[in-house]
Amino acid sequence: MNKTEKLKLVQIELNDLYGETKCFLNYNKDYELLFAIMLSAQTTDKSVNNVTSILFEKYKSLEEFSKADINELITYLMPLGLAKNKAKHLLKTANILHNDFNDIIPKNREELMNLPGVGYKTATVFLAELYNYPSIPVDTHIKRVISKLNIFPKVNDPTKISQNLDKYYKENNHINFHRQLILFGRNICTARNPKCNICPFSKNLCKQKN
Repeated sequence: MNKTEKLKLVQIELNDLYGETKCFLNYNKDYELLFAIMLSAQTTDKSVNNVTSILFEKYKSLEEFSKADINELITYLMPLGLAKNKAKHLLKTANILHNDFNDIIPKNREELMNLPGVGYKTATVFLAELYNYPSIPVDTHIKRVISKLNIFPKVNDPTKISQNLDKYYKENNHINFHRQLILFGRNICTARNPKCNICPFSKNLCKQKN
């Protein structure tokens, strides 16, 4: 099988397992989604949702975020880790979006990546979730799954894996496939004690089992 055929097989199996999925992060406004993604680095979606349920009630607009006290923000973000950096990036980004962009978030990945605390993955997740942008962001779960399935041998950089996925994945709904891969990495192809006995790829694609 070539790369596109392998990804098609993976997509079929994951569709059977998970079907249609929804965003793991809770939000009501576009900037809330962006901020939630920024906060999700090195923590869990559940923890982010717990924090943002309070944070988004406290600061109800980009203007209010832009005027937030940095120390108060840090206190809210403490449960997520890296609180000082995350608070600094959130405050700077809120100021830029409010004062320079008139509360309108760019729809261009390169422009988004110019915002403090927004890298390739964060920008791609935001665009894919909100606008169904045809790209597949790569986190630690997806990186592990793609590596074990031996789809892109010797490619270890998450951004390059994402770009390869975009090149060879020919199906629709990239963001749903992104979420399905994450769920598969969380529930079956785990970092420790993977559930190979119920993995649909253990007898064909998985390099660890073959």
